[in-house]
Amino acid sequence: MILHDFRCAKCGFTFEVAFPSSLDFKREIPCRNCEGVAVQIWLRAPGLAGVEEPGTRGISRSFQPGYDVQSGRHFNTRADRDRYVKERGLVLMGPQEWDRTRKAMPERPEPDHATLPEAMEKSWQEMKAGKKAPPVQHLDPNIPTMEAKDDA
Repeated sequence: MILHDFRCAKCGFTFEVAFPSSLDFKREIPCRNCEGVAVQIWLRAPGLAGVEEPGTRGISRSFQPGYDVQSGRHFNTRADRDRYVKERGLVLMGPQEWDRTRKAMPERPEPDHATLPEAMEKSWQEMKAGKKAPPVQHLDPNIPTMEAKDDA
C-alpha cells in the first residue's frame, strides 16, 4: 500500500492515507478532522506503508498506535506523537539508532535478591511496632528538615 499526503482545505489538517490499490485512489477525500474536503498534496514522494525510507534515519513513515518506548507514553495517532515530540523539543530516533544508544549505556548493577525478603520482613515488623522511618536527608544543608521545623 502506498501512503499519500492530504491537506484539508477547510481546517488545514495534514494527514496520510494508504489506499489498498491504485484503483481506490482519489485526489479528494473527506477530512478526518472536520469532514471538509482534503486534497492530495506532495510533501514528499509517496512511500510504502511500513517500509523505511533512506532519508528518514530509520524512522518509519507508517505509525502503529501503542506504547512508544522512546517517550515512555502511549499514543493513539502519529499526530499526537509528533505534537508531543515538538512541544518538548525532542528528536525521534530510528529503531537501529535507539538500539545502538541503549546498548552503549552503562549497565545497572543487579539488586541483591537474596537479602530482599529479610529486609522487607524487618521493615514490616518495624512499621507494625510503630517505629518511624528515618528522616529524609537533603543534599542542601540550608533546607530545613521536618525535625528542625518541629523544634522551632
